[in-house]
Amino acid sequence: MLFRSTKNRGVCGVLNFFLENHHDEPWYGFISDDSIVRSIDFQKYLVDAAGSTGFANSGDGFRSGRRMHGAVVFGGDLLRALGWWAPPGLFHSFVDDTWERISRALDNWKFLPGVMVEHMHPWNGKGEADESHRHAYERFEEDKKAYSMLRRLEIPAAIERAIPVVVGDDLVKQREARFRSRAVLIATPVSRSPCWYYTNSLVETCLLLERAGGPY
Repeated sequence: MLFRSTKNRGVCGVLNFFLENHHDEPWYGFISDDSIVRSIDFQKYLVDAAGSTGFANSGDGFRSGRRMHGAVVFGGDLLRALGWWAPPGLFHSFVDDTWERISRALDNWKFLPGVMVEHMHPWNGKGEADESHRHAYERFEEDKKAYSMLRRLEIPAAIERAIPVVVGDDLVKQREARFRSRAVLIATPVSRSPCWYYTNSLVETCLLLERAGGPY
């Protein structure tokens, strides 16, 4: 379906506009305009992997093994539970950071490296920065400030809304998801040299957080 608008909504605004007007789809998909599909029936594999409550992304020949890049499919029940496709307040940047943060908390992200949707981006030397690319990042600093606020308020709230849908009634898994949705701040005393007991405790704490999937 093609939408025409004289207003530049930014990629985040377009995603939310579509969700608001097509709220009952079984799944939703996103491909950036500087991508080339290399795999036949790519969407089928991603739709099957995402299911109704998950995320699934393809390879992109760039950073998709570490980031939610390439073609991305979102389960319809997941987006309806979150309440948005892109968090309110963002124009272009940090939407993938948001999806990654949510998916790590809910443990519902699947990466399909065998499905390729190649990203022809200036940052990987496969594309050139044009006026459209430059315009998209004009609001980078505004998006950065908005994302900082979203991390503290709306993203944890969205995860909380999605937990019953994605995790179900398992109370242990619910607590684990809430734990992964928070970040632990570790403060190190600097007035004197840290003693061995503190150093040992710090290492053990960091290892436990990593094993449990908790950011710190």
